[in-house]
Amino acid sequence: MLNAAELHELVAELEPIAAAGELRLATVCSISIGVLPTALRAWTRRYPGIDVRLFEHRHAGELADAMTAGRADLAIGPLPPGWPGPVRRLGTEEFVVAVSADDPLAVQGAAEVEFEALRDRRWVHYGPDNGLAAVLDQACHNAGYRPRTAVRAEQTASAPTLAAAGLGPALSPANRLPVVSR
Repeated sequence: MLNAAELHELVAELEPIAAAGELRLATVCSISIGVLPTALRAWTRRYPGIDVRLFEHRHAGELADAMTAGRADLAIGPLPPGWPGPVRRLGTEEFVVAVSADDPLAVQGAAEVEFEALRDRRWVHYGPDNGLAAVLDQACHNAGYRPRTAVRAEQTASAPTLAAAGLGPALSPANRLPVVSR
């Protein structure tokens, strides 16, 4: 998972040119609302003369298109297949399955669940233009089924809220959910 220290290390390479200007940063929505705000806070404190222009994209394909077209200086997100440009691995994004408080998995206190166990559930899915739709489809495919949809959310931030309301499980970046202690 990307954290402020990893982003700080990456941008330290840019320090010689970081006196003033604008950094055009492209990312995917789940990262822009997850781990990126803390990292950007550290960036703006270290480089107060650099304005950040954030471009948020729905999936890795849009991110790659933005970089290929020169609309961004730096991209943080999933590596698009066949990407020919330079790459620096920062980490991985952890995903969780969010459910409502009265869901049997939550009541049982399940800390982990196999996707196979969710075969008969109707999911809070993502719209086809959201990159997380493909992530959920692939995870379910790997477990031997195609997810049935209860509702589709366009916004990454909506899915855990809909799951918490009892509409079905939702695959969500872990950084979007509050830490719950038992």
